[in-house]
Amino acid sequence: MKAIHKKKATYQSVLEVIVPADMCIGCGMCVPICPANVLEMRFNEYGEYIPVEVRPGCISCPICLQACPFGNQSDNEDSLAELAFGHVQGIQHCFETGYYLRSFVGYVSDEAYRVTRSSGGLATWLQQTYLKEGLSDFVISVVPNDDPDQLFRFAVLDSVDQVRYSAQSAYYPVQMSDVIAEVLNTPGRYVVAGLPCFLKGLRLAMRHNAKLRKRIVCTIGLICGQTRSKFFAEYLIAMGGGDPAHVKRLYFRHKAPARPAIDYALCFETDDICQTGSKMTICGQDARREIWARGYFMPNACNYCDDVFAEVADVALMDAWLPEYSQCWQGHNIAIVRSPQVLGLIEMGNAKGELILDDIEIEQGINSQEGVLAKKREQLAYRLYINKGRGQGYVPKKRVEPRKPSLIDLWSVSLQEKMRILSHQKFASLGDHRDAEHINRFRAEMSRTVFLYRVVRSVRRLVFEGGLSRRIIRLVGGSPRQGGR
Repeated sequence: MKAIHKKKATYQSVLEVIVPADMCIGCGMCVPICPANVLEMRFNEYGEYIPVEVRPGCISCPICLQACPFGNQSDNEDSLAELAFGHVQGIQHCFETGYYLRSFVGYVSDEAYRVTRSSGGLATWLQQTYLKEGLSDFVISVVPNDDPDQLFRFAVLDSVDQVRYSAQSAYYPVQMSDVIAEVLNTPGRYVVAGLPCFLKGLRLAMRHNAKLRKRIVCTIGLICGQTRSKFFAEYLIAMGGGDPAHVKRLYFRHKAPARPAIDYALCFETDDICQTGSKMTICGQDARREIWARGYFMPNACNYCDDVFAEVADVALMDAWLPEYSQCWQGHNIAIVRSPQVLGLIEMGNAKGELILDDIEIEQGINSQEGVLAKKREQLAYRLYINKGRGQGYVPKKRVEPRKPSLIDLWSVSLQEKMRILSHQKFASLGDHRDAEHINRFRAEMSRTVFLYRVVRSVRRLVFEGGLSRRIIRLVGGSPRQGGR
């Protein structure tokens, strides 16, 4: 009897490609679309969501990779956006933002509503309006969660009141596996608000799943410079004198009249026996700047994102980080609209006086995200070049071409990556000891790398922004930086 040799599958899963390469952003899209139902999202040792195989039965199909925003499938933001918006009458396109119909700046006119929401409150207003106008049955958004180990989660909401009391901006890991499973199991029309990479994963899944295509009626993109692990929140809480294990509510963007919009504070409520029901506040700008600029607690996947303006979303919403708006403590939104339906709702809200909006040129929206553009386009080009030279294994295909950095930019990017990795390792080594004493130890262990980074940044500013001669620039390699885009 002739032996039967089973042909080895050529496909690979996210567990074989994405997770080992540290390229998982934790969106959870792979879990509900897995036909074998073997995956589950769990926190890793660094406070980041990753998929894990919880039961045997993987059939080595490509479906999970096809829905991964950092997988090397043929569809990218350009092709996905063209499919969604390329046919829209009057649609325009530019390199930085992708497609757009119109762009606005403004806020919700209800003052009490505005000051309790992120930016100008437009994201929550849109979600509520879809429900009130009968255009959707459900909204998928992030909500607070009564669990110190998972302070925020995605939820399916079906009432205006539920949406109103959903979370503000949550710089905290969340994943969509449970809510997307509910979309697949429960008929209805859904509005989804999420980060650019999450919505890319959703669009990829929609290409291969008819139920998702039919049931997702609107996507709201929330502009993101970079996301963070659980360590980000725990670090800030500890710096504010709290115990992360006893926090029951966390507010990342507390607005106050004494401070401009960009200088919002972090607040938290604790159930600590010694401080029952107490509410603490730390003024967040200095602490956030320390963490944000240095890349502390950032998932590696954020280093390989080139989507600044949520290009596959029906509308992209962001803070109006422009001089004429950023000093207003109540906050402003910039909206880049791609969907005729969303445009109609925004125009209706403006006409009714529910919104206070002005048209702006698309260049103003671009200028408001200049720092994010520099990271996701210019620094990404440097990282791709560095990785190519080092022969790094898996790197996602991007729309940005690799570019050789100057010596100074090479040092800067390398030190940022070192701080990112060290921050994960050093903070994880603290275990359950997250009090002020141990936080100070963490900062001391980071100090040498931070010092070197600050020196390199100072030299870079002197070289590229201080007007030194091209001869000096050539001595350190590369060429003068050509702006923020």
